[in-house]
Amino acid sequence: MLKYHYINSIEGHDRFQDQVTQDIGMVERMMSLKVWFSHPIYKNRVKAVYSTEFIKRQGTMAAYSAEKNDVRYEGRIAFPF
Repeated sequence: MLKYHYINSIEGHDRFQDQVTQDIGMVERMMSLKVWFSHPIYKNRVKAVYSTEFIKRQGTMAAYSAEKNDVRYEGRIAFPF
């Protein structure tokens, strides 16, 4: 599963724009790729599910910028019905 998020500030579009003293622009991007597999444990009634998710996140606010990469691992037991 691939996800992409993009968020941009409403800089300059506030309903009380004339009262804003410091309008700060902000942008955030996040991309996530998740892969998983499962296998039966007991007669197809119980399954083990394993997944790995790679996340890349980047944000900018005014003159500051940051980027972070994460990897998440997950394991769970599923009882399909």
